[in-house]
Amino acid sequence: MITPATHGLQLSLLPHDGVPARQKWTPNRYLSVEQRLWPRLVKGDGCWEWPGDRNTEGYGRICIGNQKRYTHRTAWELTNGPIPLGMFVCHRCDNPPCCNPEHLFLGTAIDNNRDMKEKGRAARGDASGMRKHPEKIPCGDRNGARTHPESILRGEGRWNAKLSEADVLMMRQRHRAGEASANIARELNINVGTVRDAVAGRTWSHI
Repeated sequence: MITPATHGLQLSLLPHDGVPARQKWTPNRYLSVEQRLWPRLVKGDGCWEWPGDRNTEGYGRICIGNQKRYTHRTAWELTNGPIPLGMFVCHRCDNPPCCNPEHLFLGTAIDNNRDMKEKGRAARGDASGMRKHPEKIPCGDRNGARTHPESILRGEGRWNAKLSEADVLMMRQRHRAGEASANIARELNINVGTVRDAVAGRTWSHI
């Protein structure tokens, strides 16, 4: 029998199979995550299915604090601890609402995609989300760059910025005075293409 590990998620000592699957459940915001998950699961044919909220692909969702979390990922964490960064929780049973820890395994994005293709769940052709729901594609006025332009990181706000606004203004002034881009690039120890793009306005166009 699988016994949940204690990993700071307010776990109780209730075993997974200690509560009848179909007992009456009363919502209570004071219950632990474990008490809200395990008793609700409907157990049959090896799978423990989440009967509550699910996304369009069938994966169960549960509110933890102010966030919705996938129930199969929550079940994995309750049993095994935190999910390593960049890892996916995959289903051996190919049943999205299933939360039986024995049916779950960790995999990379490559493993997850390979498993999806091998089980015929990869959305292709007319089954692709872009074809089934073209209205959800963020384009035109619904593009994030247009709806929230204030969230776009520019210039020094970008994590990989090699120049400051002062550098760019200085480069443009020296370029207008006739100095070669190669000399400026050598002095600042940057690629000459970076200088040319900045002085031409192809980059740093906001200043």
